[in-house]
Amino acid sequence: MILRQLHLRHFRNYDELAIDLNHQINEIVAENGKGKTNLLEAIYCLGLIKSFRTSNDSEIVQFGHDHFTISADLENELGVKHKEVIHYENKRKSVTIDGKRVSKHSALLGFLPVVLFVPEDHRITSGTPAERRKFIDILLSQADQRYLQVLQEYNKVLKQRSKLLARVQEGRAAADELHAWDLSLATAGYQLTKLRIDFLNEISAKLEHFYAVISNQQGHLQARYSPSDSKTQEGVDEYRQRLLTLRNHEIQRQQTLIGPHRDDIQFSIDARDVRRHTSRGEQKSVLLALKLVEFQYLHEKSKTKPVLLLDDISSELDSERQEHFLANLEEVGQTIISTTKRQSLPAKEHVSFSIRDGNLVRLQPS
Repeated sequence: MILRQLHLRHFRNYDELAIDLNHQINEIVAENGKGKTNLLEAIYCLGLIKSFRTSNDSEIVQFGHDHFTISADLENELGVKHKEVIHYENKRKSVTIDGKRVSKHSALLGFLPVVLFVPEDHRITSGTPAERRKFIDILLSQADQRYLQVLQEYNKVLKQRSKLLARVQEGRAAADELHAWDLSLATAGYQLTKLRIDFLNEISAKLEHFYAVISNQQGHLQARYSPSDSKTQEGVDEYRQRLLTLRNHEIQRQQTLIGPHRDDIQFSIDARDVRRHTSRGEQKSVLLALKLVEFQYLHEKSKTKPVLLLDDISSELDSERQEHFLANLEEVGQTIISTTKRQSLPAKEHVSFSIRDGNLVRLQPS
């Protein structure tokens, strides 16, 4: 999918902005604090229907106003054109595609697939299990509506079951009421776990390949699913029986102690845990390999190339890793790069913009 034109109104620091984008590489050059990341955030919103920086849409509205609008002219690889508009006002967000309102926003995931790289992404390799679960959930939710539906079902059941655990502990409900919720949780939880494991198995060879290319070495990179309890991946009956075994402990704690919401993904290089026993440079190479795998996987599943959003990669990557990563852009579709100084980009077509007084100005080729 290609983003041909982006129009913003009262979005962050942009009062009114209209920009025609190149179908290959777009470089946004400006000092920090001028709104580079805001542009990437707007494009990310078009793909995920939410920000990667806040869960509160009111924070996105330009100061002094009560609404924002993101509008985009899109074109798929068959040349079919679409118009997507996101409008937020009075604490409500609406989305339209080609003038038709979309009532279920989650149904749009994958319509405009996006891959985001921001400095904070180092937490995927070095942070908590929640960061790695978030990465895999966002990726697979864009690639597979079935995964999104199972994830939503699991989270809904988990929330309701946790409330029931609290009521049982307080003496306001009977423990037997948990039976039905246990079955629902085990069913959705087992499906979710299996989909995650299948994904990791599918990308195994590609992940190792990209790591070797970026790091310029042949370290054996592996990704392994690490469940909070092994019974959750053995089957629904085994999962449910384990919940029954843990019931008294969970009632006491008022929370569900096993399941996909507590699982982890472990990355290792030659059997060394990436999070604990590798250098910062090796972790960066793993992260870049993950991003390239994410791009390729979404491309294969959606049959359209995602828009690649790169936020200030020069602050995170040394010159050698930048060179290896940017060289791969030759095979990538549309890319938007934010940077404080102009980059040495691949020879393919690209344009550069500067942000001046809240507007984008196209720069002459360097």
